[in-house]
Amino acid sequence: MPYETNIFYLAVVCYGLSASALWFRWSGLSFIFLGLGLLANTGSACLRMINSWPLLCLYQEPFLLPLGLAVVTLWLARHRQPTEAVKIIPLIALLAIIPVFFPKDFFLPFLKSHCIFSHLFLYLGVAARACFLAGAVLAGAFLWARHRNDQGQQAVAQLDFPTLLIWGYVFLSLALFSAGLWSYCGWGTLVVWEDAMVLAIAATWFLYACFLHLHLNGRWSVTWRAGFALAAGLVVIVFNYWPETGKFQLPGGLW
Repeated sequence: MPYETNIFYLAVVCYGLSASALWFRWSGLSFIFLGLGLLANTGSACLRMINSWPLLCLYQEPFLLPLGLAVVTLWLARHRQPTEAVKIIPLIALLAIIPVFFPKDFFLPFLKSHCIFSHLFLYLGVAARACFLAGAVLAGAFLWARHRNDQGQQAVAQLDFPTLLIWGYVFLSLALFSAGLWSYCGWGTLVVWEDAMVLAIAATWFLYACFLHLHLNGRWSVTWRAGFALAAGLVVIVFNYWPETGKFQLPGGLW
């Protein structure tokens, strides 16, 4: 599948240029490159899905997560504060480079994988983790602004990171609901307990359910909530994202 891989490489270059433009404080140019990277990333993802249909594209999260984060970043830039949104761009560039050298990227036939719920499980899960990681970045920005006693940055980040985590929780809940329907259609049970991926996602759901309760009842200070969000983002990387990457290998010449 050289074409979609090459298009993804183009997205990686655009994401890298977007992060590099921030070094020179060219935020406008950075968002332009981010948008171009998002277009290339979307084209690559669509080609992967079309070429594998009706089978489910497994191990695609490393290729899809930068796309989800780019969407969240551009949404924040348009509807919130561009100065906060740009903080996510270096993470996008980093996560885009990883699948170039750890391209697990293989496809296995799954029973009933033509079921629409299997695809909803994949993409809703990616949307959830994109919100969780973007929220973790803004939570870290809040803690840094608090350390520097920057009241303006604190106020913006304090508002945005819980909102992103709540949306992530909603998307993850829908992903688990879709997974249950897919499992029932394919195996006659709502949960396949032997699947480590499902168990890791369920554990992540309980983790953010704890955050949601502590956030809504107001028993934790904003600082503790931000620390929780930052630590939970690391959990998502280690237990949800990293198992999808595979072994290190140099990228092949596919042109």
